Amino acid sequence: MMKQVIQIIVTFLLTKSLTLASITVLGYEGESMEKFDSIPALFGRKFIPNREYKAKLVFPKRTPYLCTTKRSHLLHLAHELRKHDDNDEALALLVQRGGCTFERKAKLGTLLPNVKYIIVYDDVKSAYLLPMAGSNTDVSVGMLFVSHASGMELKRKIYSSTPEEGIDVILNAMKPHIRRSFTSGDGAFILR
Repeated sequence: MMKQVIQIIVTFLLTKSLTLASITVLGYEGESMEKFDSIPALFGRKFIPNREYKAKLVFPKRTPYLCTTKRSHLLHLAHELRKHDDNDEALALLVQRGGCTFERKAKLGTLLPNVKYIIVYDDVKSAYLLPMAGSNTDVSVGMLFVSHASGMELKRKIYSSTPEEGIDVILNAMKPHIRRSFTSGDGAFILR
């Protein structure tokens, strides 16, 4: 009985507060090429459901985890990103999970020019997408979590274009349709 009550409460909370998201890679003419499932962080800039956010997705080669404590690495990355200043376009950084907390990645992202979003890809091959948690509410970047496979494919797409320029993406969020068996029992969400 208690398990059923907990499951009903969790389902209610997920339906009312959880947002799922996707990342769509755009082609040369702006057509949709490929979509990747993701889940937003539980902190930072919120993604409004059914709204599209356009950005240029880049991979910071020298700081792949976005966890640097070296001022010179952060300054170099800021300098690399300045080339996007002329276009006044929003930037999304693709970074790997690990090395530091999600909150640290978000805080470093706020220090970089035009960075509005951070996409963290899992460092473990898994079918689960876990919502990133952090205690800081004053983080101004939106964060999305993608699987290891999605992250590697996004990185491949960046490198098959012009890596310094990145690729055009659309980030969007939607309220999920929750089924009774949606969660795996440990709070993770299974992609099918």
